[in-house]
Amino acid sequence: MARSDHLFFNGDNLQGIIDKTNYIQNLGATAVWITPPVANLWFSDGSSLTSYHGYWTRHFKKVDEHLGSLETYKALSSNLHNKGMYLVQDIVVNHVGRYYQYKGNYDPENTAHNFEYLEGNLPSKNPTQYPFNLNDRNNAEHVKADIYHWTPEIKDYNDPIQEALYQLAGLNDLNTSNHLVRETLKESYGYWIKEVGVDAFRLDTAKFVEHDYLNDFIHSDNGILATAAKTGRHSFPIFGEIFEIPAAMDNSAELKIASFQGTDSKPELNAVIGFPLYEAISRVFSQGRPTSYLSYRLTNQMNIYKNPYMVANFVDNHDVQRFLAKSNLASLKQAYALIMTVPGIPVIYQGDEQVFEQTRRSMFKGGYLSDEDQF
Repeated sequence: MARSDHLFFNGDNLQGIIDKTNYIQNLGATAVWITPPVANLWFSDGSSLTSYHGYWTRHFKKVDEHLGSLETYKALSSNLHNKGMYLVQDIVVNHVGRYYQYKGNYDPENTAHNFEYLEGNLPSKNPTQYPFNLNDRNNAEHVKADIYHWTPEIKDYNDPIQEALYQLAGLNDLNTSNHLVRETLKESYGYWIKEVGVDAFRLDTAKFVEHDYLNDFIHSDNGILATAAKTGRHSFPIFGEIFEIPAAMDNSAELKIASFQGTDSKPELNAVIGFPLYEAISRVFSQGRPTSYLSYRLTNQMNIYKNPYMVANFVDNHDVQRFLAKSNLASLKQAYALIMTVPGIPVIYQGDEQVFEQTRRSMFKGGYLSDEDQF
């Protein structure tokens, strides 16, 4: 495939970030949030998509070969720390890549029915890390290990059973109630803190795992916060993605997001991403809706979230249409002025500073929609 194909790996890597840390710091940034750097399934015939973005895990403790080596990742960490900056790693605990699917009707009473492996997987047929390689529903030992939810894709996102147990976009859903799964994920992600010096996590698809899992993963005696503390990181933000876009002047999204912060006796996420405020920013600055939409969101953000100063506020991200695809530069500047001044942590999505209109346009020459260097 051509490097400019937006569904395939374009060619950027960890060394490229190292080379541009001065550029990033000169924007005023104090931290860099990167895509999941772990080894991925690159391609399968069962999907028109690929894992250039890093969310189709093959091995949770290895750097993907496209991105560089463990030493390169360590060098990025050292480079940022030497500049007084932080490293935020995007992580996934809900699923691995697309290794199997259900073709035809799904029978919850017989989950072997219509189960099939996807063909043409590169670079490996299965995940390469134990126990995630135990993914054959037709193998009795794999079934006994109970590593996966043997389920099809989510069809109804309003169904809490599907939200918790079914596959998001066909990505094989992990059984995060399983003790071995829990311990392996804690050990795997603790590795990046100890070995590389990661300073925070952005936790992908947080609403698709059970509340008890988040409590265990983050707050148990061998959880992420305990591991971070042993490296001297007594503040270790874990920003959870609970992608909820509410109706105007409705706070059901804030209430759902806040539920993933847990309770005082059983805490969960210590930070969240501000999707409801994103919605209001778009409606007010892009669509000309009343500014009361913003004051409503900010009031709820201050009153409902445990720590409103640990909310990641954003105008654009990799999963939504860019602001400039539907608005203008003056409005974008107003939107950024807002997130730079209200309580919370402002997030700059790469390319907004270069007034990009396409969501996943590449910054570097030769990448998607970039014939020239964009730095």
